[in-house]
Amino acid sequence: MRLAERQKISQQIESNDPKLERVSIQYHECHGHEHWEEFWPPDDDWKREGDSIGRNKHIKTLCLKRIGLRGGEMEDFCGRLACNKSITRLELYRCGAWGGSIFDFLSPFLQQNSNLSCLMVDFDATTGSISNGIKILTKILSKFN
Repeated sequence: MRLAERQKISQQIESNDPKLERVSIQYHECHGHEHWEEFWPPDDDWKREGDSIGRNKHIKTLCLKRIGLRGGEMEDFCGRLACNKSITRLELYRCGAWGGSIFDFLSPFLQQNSNLSCLMVDFDATTGSISNGIKILTKILSKFN
């Protein structure tokens, strides 16, 4: 995705554009080179993008795919999503990169978004974190009534 396209989507998220109902984020580095298919913050400001998504009232689906962020960046991004109440579907693909801790990072969002009706999880079996991720997710989901 080109920079101009990423800037446009970032602006749509920030301005709460009602036409933007799905955001799919993918970003990771492979041998020092960036690879992408979808949107990621044009200035790599994950905190600001997390804040914008957290405040957005129109995004219905958020898809996170193989985001190769360092733990602190991922934790900051996910923590800021907790304010969002419009997302009804959260899709996580290849989420094993954090050893299952992505669920800890997303715990406030999962617990505070009463409109979330679908959580789709696709583990990366090559990371060996499936059982740890399932344990963490089960612990978080057990807090629901």
